[in-house]
Amino acid sequence: EKLDKYYIASHHDIDPENIDYLEYEFSDIPNIIEGDANEYNELLQFLKSNDLSIEENFQYAANKIDIDEVINYLCAEIYCDNVNWPSTNSRWWKEKSAGGKWRYVMLDFDYGFGTPGYYSTYSHNNIDLALNTYNAPFNTVFVSLFQNESFKNMFIQRFAHYLNSIFSVDRVASIVDSCKNMISNEMLNHI
Repeated sequence: EKLDKYYIASHHDIDPENIDYLEYEFSDIPNIIEGDANEYNELLQFLKSNDLSIEENFQYAANKIDIDEVINYLCAEIYCDNVNWPSTNSRWWKEKSAGGKWRYVMLDFDYGFGTPGYYSTYSHNNIDLALNTYNAPFNTVFVSLFQNESFKNMFIQRFAHYLNSIFSVDRVASIVDSCKNMISNEMLNHI
């Protein structure tokens, strides 16, 4: 499926003409795929100007960002060691409504799971990539949320749970092997 406004609308039961959909592609300014970046820029300004360790500020951000989905997104990106992120291949959207919250879109994991010839290895620290990329606009949301102890604890607990369930070695190896077996005969035609 194409990751466009119709994909988002069909999976979230919203009007495809009523969303803001943005993307970072090696730029400090997000590309506008749909809608505009006004509310996102306001959110970034708030995050840069306020300390989220203060609960009132964190709650303001939590009213604008789907915190559970940000945690899920970060867990997946970090676990897969996607080194071609977050300065690129980073998309997010929100419904233009009073209760609309920003959510990330998973895409492009070509440089994940230890890409040969790249710096993605089992010992690479992808948390550092997400949180310490020179405080660039594309990681402001992550850096800001991690100022809050409750958020940090939720992230740690969720990641630990996932490492023992959906990201367990046996489960992931089984899925990878299954995918490999499905396409192995075709690979000879593409390599």
